[in-house]
Amino acid sequence: MPAWSVREVAPPGHAEVNAVIYASPIEESIQNRNACRVCGKAVKGPDRQQHVGEHILKASRGVSEAFVRVPVSTSYPCGTCGGTCSISIKNKKADSDCPSAYPFLVNTAKKFLATRPCTNVPVLCAMQNCKQVHWKYNFRQHMEERHPGWEDLISDDFVEEIRISSQEQLGLKIPSQSVIQWPLSPPPSTPEPISTRPSTPTAQNDLHRQSRFPK
Repeated sequence: MPAWSVREVAPPGHAEVNAVIYASPIEESIQNRNACRVCGKAVKGPDRQQHVGEHILKASRGVSEAFVRVPVSTSYPCGTCGGTCSISIKNKKADSDCPSAYPFLVNTAKKFLATRPCTNVPVLCAMQNCKQVHWKYNFRQHMEERHPGWEDLISDDFVEEIRISSQEQLGLKIPSQSVIQWPLSPPPSTPEPISTRPSTPTAQNDLHRQSRFPK
């Protein structure tokens, strides 16, 4: 039986999505919403972001997995299926057209816990005039493709928002040799040497003014 896309009529009992899916693992994962599209394992909705996040991070780090039915997308993979689906934030919740999507509070899911290490949540890009929303694990691709030279234009707060800590990567079973630090932390500033010359009253007054009114 031939395959079809969303523009064609599917036989009764089969789902229609914007992809060729008939007789494929993708069709099975859509029919069974608990099945992970990537590996086929049954995963409850509230755990899907954690489970698929591990697949996505391993794929991005070049870590092979024992059983993969459908590879993770190489372009902006969806955080709940690993394919290519839209993502947005509505009323502080993740909102997606993914067949495997479920609503969850972004601010709750982005908190790292040893028992739930994945912090892959939708994030609003903070670059001026962008305002695109992407899954956190896709921001390296977004920044490199859309915002060349972003390192000199981005706030420290946003750097922390898109950083994937070493602890998180290890918690998602990334081997230590495959852990990547991105974005890089800025080097610590080197304090200016303290002058050993005897201070004059004028110099003491100047120092007092600098401490009260830092430039």
